[in-house]
Amino acid sequence: MERDDETGRFRLGLGLIGLSGPLLAELDVRRAAHAQLEQLTATTGETSTLAVWNGAEAIVVEEIPSPHQVKHTAAVGTRYNQYESSSVRVFLAQLPFAKAEQLLEAGRITHSPESGPDGDFRQHLATVKEQGYAVNDGFTSFEEVGISAVVRDYRDEVVGCIMLAAPRSRTGSDRIAEHSDSVMAAALSVSARLGHRPAVHQPAGSQHAADI
Repeated sequence: MERDDETGRFRLGLGLIGLSGPLLAELDVRRAAHAQLEQLTATTGETSTLAVWNGAEAIVVEEIPSPHQVKHTAAVGTRYNQYESSSVRVFLAQLPFAKAEQLLEAGRITHSPESGPDGDFRQHLATVKEQGYAVNDGFTSFEEVGISAVVRDYRDEVVGCIMLAAPRSRTGSDRIAEHSDSVMAAALSVSARLGHRPAVHQPAGSQHAADI
């Protein structure tokens, strides 16, 4: 806290504002996401969550549990640092590959060749970034499917991800495709609430008549 010499009032110091900045951003995305998470769970019947990235982990900050008796949950505060986790991969895909590779090599992001995608990390993360979502089809737990898509704000910065968690027993390939569309739609809606505007790409060679 700092005291204004003229008024005698106290105000937040720059140091405290700097520390609270990430928390305020998290509160903003949680507020923006809550209604969409409720709708996503109502639409799919599965648990939906919001996770944020702390530099080496995806951390669940909001959860709407499935109404089914048999379900997968991700309680608030749950942390993921496995490459096979869909939430971890969508965050890693947004980083420069050298940074993602550094996290993997240092062991801060763990990876099990037996339980998930292996081989060319660069190519795999490039694919995740291009499609905008990642699927964990039993990679971290044989009985669980996870689907995640990134949330962006008005600066085009990634500020979180929407994740759906469901039992594999009721999530075949067709359902994974349907749920992926629903998760993507929810993430885009939350991003729009945060002021994000997708870039408009013109087809190659197209020009306005006035420019020809």
